[in-house]
Amino acid sequence: MSPTDRVMKLTPEQEALLPVVRDEWLAKGLATGPCDRQVVEQAVRCAYKCAGLKLPRFIVWLSSPFAGVFGAWFLTRVPKEFFGASVRAQVWAQVGAQVWAQVGAQVRAQVGAQVGAQVGAQVGAQVHRAGYGQHDANWLGFYDFFRRIGIAGIEKLNGLLALAVCGWWWPFQGGVILTERPTQMHRDEQGRLHNSAGMALQYPDDWDIWAWHGVRVTEEIIMRPEKIPAARILQEPNVEVRRVMIERAGIDRILKESNAVLLHSDNFGKREMDDGERRLYRLEIGNDEPLVAVRCQCPSTGREYHLRVPPATKRCREAVAWTFGKTEAEYRPEVET
Repeated sequence: MSPTDRVMKLTPEQEALLPVVRDEWLAKGLATGPCDRQVVEQAVRCAYKCAGLKLPRFIVWLSSPFAGVFGAWFLTRVPKEFFGASVRAQVWAQVGAQVWAQVGAQVRAQVGAQVGAQVGAQVGAQVHRAGYGQHDANWLGFYDFFRRIGIAGIEKLNGLLALAVCGWWWPFQGGVILTERPTQMHRDEQGRLHNSAGMALQYPDDWDIWAWHGVRVTEEIIMRPEKIPAARILQEPNVEVRRVMIERAGIDRILKESNAVLLHSDNFGKREMDDGERRLYRLEIGNDEPLVAVRCQCPSTGREYHLRVPPATKRCREAVAWTFGKTEAEYRPEVET
């Protein structure tokens, strides 16, 4: 394909290639287990050559992104002439301009929706100066598709494409920090990080992530929810984490421990945050002022939320109105989103 050719519409054969590329890059982005270090180190050298940079003098392997952050921080303590432009950004800028010149907006959007967005939605569930290796799968898959259909200039990405088999990495002018992939990963049926019996993501050095249906939580919430005091659960500032804590600990125990008193209940039918019965409680949380919370359910997800509201609140509708910054009289939604 000459540089003047433009792809304005995909052929049936090219459209059939989209799910193939998507699935290949999903597999790379979600892969676990040890890297083939020889392959990765060769990919690093290729990436530096593609960016027009001198080859790194040394390569350091670390066991997780967490360790990599500290390694990169340590290297920033050395003289400034040690550093160079980001390999990832430098190559991307060149290739991006090439693709934008040869591919129409409609085709870019089509490939982005089929490859970039779908891969990113699952892989992204998973730093400054960093390249993300396998977690760059969404945008690398996007450009890999154009490479396969013959768009010129994508060969500059060869090194980065090959680096999608490792973890996060940090390129410097004099050296490179590379990290391993996770040793294990657990997800729910929707592809979100989740494990009800252990860590959702673990690296070789035991750095890990605990998650409940995509919400990042602590080990205690997963493994010992029955030991978390009700007062601490109710005072958790993050609404999503608090919802998980209530789900894990059990609302009945929390209400009992906090000497809950039902102040009001109502039922407003099929409205967002108004589906089913709502209940307004006053709860004791130790020496602090009693907490007033409203229980409501989101019909689109089925999730129950317990939202803290002002202590003087008397009615459920008043409580929900307050969460929208309105008075009870102002709160007259037809459909809430």
